[in-house]
Amino acid sequence: MPFNFFKRRGAIEGNLNEESVPEPISQHPRRGSKEDQLPLVPIVDGDKLIKLQEWFEIGNELLLNGNNAEAVEYLSKAAKEFDGHGMACALLGFCFEFGLGVAHNYKEAERYYLVAAEKQSALAYARLSFLRYYGRPAVSIDRVEAEEWKAKANEAGAETVRWLRTAAVEYNIASAHYAYGVCFHDGTGVEKNLDLAFYYYKRSADLQEPRGLGVVGYCYGEGLGVPKDEDKAIYYYSLAANKGESVSMYNLGYCYEQGLGVQKNMKEAIYWYRKSASYGNCYAQNALGYIHEEGQGVERNEFLAAKYYKLSAEQGYPWAQCNYAYCVQNGLGTEKNDVLGSFWYHKAAVQGHSRNGIGTEVNEGKAFYWIEQCAKGESDVAQNTLGHLYEEGIGCKQDYAKAAYWAQTNLGILLTEGLGVEQNFEEAFKLFQLAAEQKHSRAQIRLADLLLEGKGCEQNAEEAIYWYGEAAMQGSSVAMYTLGKLHEEGIGCTADLATAIEWYERAALRGDTSASDRLVVLVANSTLLDNIISFGHAARAA
Repeated sequence: MPFNFFKRRGAIEGNLNEESVPEPISQHPRRGSKEDQLPLVPIVDGDKLIKLQEWFEIGNELLLNGNNAEAVEYLSKAAKEFDGHGMACALLGFCFEFGLGVAHNYKEAERYYLVAAEKQSALAYARLSFLRYYGRPAVSIDRVEAEEWKAKANEAGAETVRWLRTAAVEYNIASAHYAYGVCFHDGTGVEKNLDLAFYYYKRSADLQEPRGLGVVGYCYGEGLGVPKDEDKAIYYYSLAANKGESVSMYNLGYCYEQGLGVQKNMKEAIYWYRKSASYGNCYAQNALGYIHEEGQGVERNEFLAAKYYKLSAEQGYPWAQCNYAYCVQNGLGTEKNDVLGSFWYHKAAVQGHSRNGIGTEVNEGKAFYWIEQCAKGESDVAQNTLGHLYEEGIGCKQDYAKAAYWAQTNLGILLTEGLGVEQNFEEAFKLFQLAAEQKHSRAQIRLADLLLEGKGCEQNAEEAIYWYGEAAMQGSSVAMYTLGKLHEEGIGCTADLATAIEWYERAALRGDTSASDRLVVLVANSTLLDNIISFGHAARAA
């Protein structure tokens, strides 16, 4: 599912059985008990609310028992009449997302999920988190928003997965198996568990759910929850692609391009990329942009490259946003426009993409804006400059407090390195501590470094991990890489290779080549490294 290019091997296929799956909420063979229903509209005196509840319960019962078209009728009544029923809206979104009783429509699914989320439906939080992170045709990626929805889903806890669990475990609904597996895959509403994720994905695939088939292929392709098996990956991708599943079409194209489980065949790769793109798949659109930019298997065409990049970028895919920014900034297949190029670079950067661009007219306000964006990352020069700009009021309102905020870290660095002042780790530690408590990521890293080495303070590796974690949460690839190293070596924590790989993955996705190099050693697969660094499009998706 996620764009994690390096995955540890999971459990051996078949190590999960019915006994290892959590007990169903209810033992009733056809319907869960009343207390197992998700929070709905409060039942109070009043015919309208009672009617909404009745319509919802009838629609829910019909849906669980496979009478999808009739279920949609009752759920639509409950969702649209009066003030609307939150859970009915969420289930309508689910019906549109998976084509249950209605024509498949991601945009309509998104619309109903958003209404349901306003009414505090935890199921809607989970599905919006998925759609915003991975995207689907006509539904834009926004990974910042995705994290916000995930946080809401996790805050709701068990309520997030209650309906999915009932629908999957008690009623054996294919789409519910898939969506429940996603929750275990991403740790949304439940503890992350790749073995259980694969278990539910496989049950969905066995029931011929196209997305279930596709994600099982992805699991085999990446070795996620099962041993890696490229032949099985191709088998499941093909089944899903032939059922119209656009992500599997893209993955087949990628496999043919790279020779994964099949012989390299650019003609076949382009066929599947084009078919996937015709469904509006942003990953395939970006891949076609790269192929036309480089002239791989097609005549080089900068105009088509920019066109495909733009289609994908407008759907929120960070790689495409960065690629399109490069085209715009350099006049590659489109009119040169430095300001617009900077805009798209910024869009990619907000979602964690590390490649940067420069190109705005000389303007103090705009200069301040871009320097501030770089300073919030890990640019020493930008952070030093930003403190000066606040002190002098250049491009911003003069603010000595903010100037001091940035200066604390800079002075601490001078003290640790003895640049222009006498080296003093104790004073540096105090300055880093002040800035770290104000959420300054660079200070958090420097503070953690001193704690790890015991310079200017008592050595405390556990506290160091805490501060590296705080910096990582703000997007610091340096902190992510260091956390990977500490978890790999068991410094300040119990050694945990899976956690180490996860942190290395996050750092690698932000362009940290040291993390990428370490991952190659750990997974012994240099092809994956090439995908991240050399190619203009990502590896397989789900």
